[in-house]
Amino acid sequence: MSSPIQEQKIVSALIPDCLTIIFRCLTTNKDLHSCLLVNKFWANVVVPILWEAPFRNTYDFIPSCKIIPTYIACLPDESKKILSKEYNGKYKQRLTNTPLFNYPSFLTEIQYDELCNAIERSEGSCYAEKVVIEICKMISVRSTTLRRFSICNKFINQFLNNKSILLLRLPGSDNLFRNLKNFECGHQWSTQKISLLEAMAEQCHKITRLAVKVWREDEANVLAKLVREQKSLKSFVLLNSNHYASTLLKALISQRDTLTSIEFKDMNNCDLINAQVINVLTQCTNITTLNFRNCEEIDCPIFLPLGSAYSQLTSFHYSCGNLKSENVKVPAILLSTLFKSNGNTLEHISLSWNRPHSDVDVSQIIIIIAQHCHKLIDLEIPVTTTEEITLILGSCDQLKNLIIHIMGQFDVGTVLHHFIKHQHPSLVNLKFITLPYAIVFLDFDKVTDFIEYSITSEHSFKELSIDSPLCLYYSIVSEEEFQKLQQIYPDNFKFFYTEWSHYISILIKFNFHK
Repeated sequence: MSSPIQEQKIVSALIPDCLTIIFRCLTTNKDLHSCLLVNKFWANVVVPILWEAPFRNTYDFIPSCKIIPTYIACLPDESKKILSKEYNGKYKQRLTNTPLFNYPSFLTEIQYDELCNAIERSEGSCYAEKVVIEICKMISVRSTTLRRFSICNKFINQFLNNKSILLLRLPGSDNLFRNLKNFECGHQWSTQKISLLEAMAEQCHKITRLAVKVWREDEANVLAKLVREQKSLKSFVLLNSNHYASTLLKALISQRDTLTSIEFKDMNNCDLINAQVINVLTQCTNITTLNFRNCEEIDCPIFLPLGSAYSQLTSFHYSCGNLKSENVKVPAILLSTLFKSNGNTLEHISLSWNRPHSDVDVSQIIIIIAQHCHKLIDLEIPVTTTEEITLILGSCDQLKNLIIHIMGQFDVGTVLHHFIKHQHPSLVNLKFITLPYAIVFLDFDKVTDFIEYSITSEHSFKELSIDSPLCLYYSIVSEEEFQKLQQIYPDNFKFFYTEWSHYISILIKFNFHK
């Protein structure tokens, strides 16, 4: 039987782990910052979480340049001397500050372009280059191991073409990158890129997610080597590449037993992929996720074998081009084959295109989904009639999240009225997104009836949203009526309303709090 002292030690050891789990469930950095102020014990748990990915750029968080002075204060004495000498004492006072924590040791993710941009914003372009070099040297020595590393994922930065700041060639980088799991590279400068990828192939063997773009033959060859060096690659994303990507894609045969997700993103020349590549992809039989995001030329017959190759497929996404992509064709045959072959396993389907396509019969695709895909949980799909929605809801009784892309002329109020008459207990979130210049009918009485029904009934609805950036409305709810709804439900209802000429832009969101 353990003594009280032993039990106290066990409890003390468990508490930080428990708090870490709880704090990681907090959704915003604002929530985490509030926990810092509770006491020193909580601060010791929160700080490593806040500083593990300070340069991660997401929709709700933009990296702050205020991070950089703290990193500068953490620099070793040798780096401090270099900066102080280089810039005539500019950093002398700042470099004498002693940080409360060893912040670089908490780093597990680096968005390299964000790091460089933050340094430039903080220190100015005249001083940034040397600061980048010294901070990178410190990171390579002090940080434990990185889980994620991305370079030129969103921006292009002038410092990324400087060979002396290549993290993987710095002392200590062997330890820093040995457990890397996620690598994303949209880097444009091929000379620098080859050196980076060669170092990755030497040091990184545990990558599970790889997202890269290919524009030259030498890039394709070294990326193929990187793929073959991995022990268990699970997710592969090909970004905006040309025909040299075929060399890289063939290397995926080495990962056919572990690969579960394949994605093509922003590919304007998918028709350049050859039959040998498709043959390799069909041999990766453990695929559960297949995505084509903003891709063109997928209607090419060469892709048809993918429609029936994956017996475990649970998630599929297809979106094509943009408003200027007049010649893009929706791969209707591939979609039909895929939904028929994988209806028993598919749980998530997302289809979207930014304009009506005369070459594709949306109703026929919806009929096939309704006939074969009865296990759907999430569905995003363009529709042209309310009958198509009724067909989906009548067949997919496990559906929780439904996103409807409105094309042409559509009556949203009729769809909302349908939910009052017919029970769909599984549905939680309903969202309407209109294509530009669609003609939409929206009746105030039907909107209010639906809201009142959803609040007072046993229905499981959590959120209704209507996103209409530029539409022509008839029987439209007026701005005054929206304001009336907001007064009735101040905590639930939010809206944005703008009109000009004959067009209206509306964003409506209603949260149902039971």
